[in-house]
Amino acid sequence: MANVQDVDEALLETVCSRLREHLDGDEAGRAEAFARQYYRWVDPEDLAERSELDVYGAALAHFDLARVRRPGETKVRIYNPQFEVHGWRSPHTAVEIVTDDMPFLIDSVGMELNRRGFGVHLIIHPVLKVRRDDEGRLLEVLPHEARDADAIPESVIHAEVARQTDPAELKALEDHLLRVIGEVRAAVEDWEAMRSRAIDLVDELVIDAPPAELRAWLDAWFTAYEANGGVFSTWQEMRAGPELVQFSKDVGAAVFTRLERQLATRNFGNPQIDASTFLALIERGPYNVLTLDFTTREETIDAMVTVIRRGYLAIEE
Repeated sequence: MANVQDVDEALLETVCSRLREHLDGDEAGRAEAFARQYYRWVDPEDLAERSELDVYGAALAHFDLARVRRPGETKVRIYNPQFEVHGWRSPHTAVEIVTDDMPFLIDSVGMELNRRGFGVHLIIHPVLKVRRDDEGRLLEVLPHEARDADAIPESVIHAEVARQTDPAELKALEDHLLRVIGEVRAAVEDWEAMRSRAIDLVDELVIDAPPAELRAWLDAWFTAYEANGGVFSTWQEMRAGPELVQFSKDVGAAVFTRLERQLATRNFGNPQIDASTFLALIERGPYNVLTLDFTTREETIDAMVTVIRRGYLAIEE
């Protein structure tokens, strides 16, 4: 008896055969390359109960959306698949996205769907490397391992969510997803500048500065982040992403080195613990100035000053 993986491979071959039959020349080749990568990482069990026509139709529908995409454009389509209209069917609402590949993207889209009450039943998220002409027309879907300098990495997201039939609700969801993806793009574009500024600020820290100087330094820290569009204030959820983990490590290393140098000749306890505490406060502040149960930026800064002076300098105010 065939196992699930055998059934899945046979299903994919049937899908590609149908694409070659119904499309011509180069377009058939692009569609086949698209479909093979589209389903590359999908658990075979997620496709095991689907008909060949539905698997074929879903891939072709998304390929149609991806045929033309101008630089920087995000394409979102949300609909209830009907075989007579879309060439495939599903009991769920389909969400199709084609955009530039970016950190935080899939998590942000998933959170927005859940926030809006659209429970996710299936999500497919290949990252395709493609070539396009100046008008955004798809010229080639490159192999997954391609390293071509002119390749464009694109996120192709297919989500099937709790069915919604109200056109106004579907349009509202489309608008929300476009907004969220735009905010992710802004965060990514500002990322290096913000990271560099944060490291610079760490290096300016004077541990034994008087309270007024510490407040001024911390105020500059907050201002630097807010000057970059308030990205961190909006995207607290990004803290779990791999790029922020690396950012935290980079900033943490800089803070620890600075503290270790400052505390080397003093008996202020374990500098590694001190550094961890200090970093936790600094990290949390820029994401949300209402952190630590304080209601204003000034109260947060005052609390951080107190922790720094008492924790590192053993100074009682």
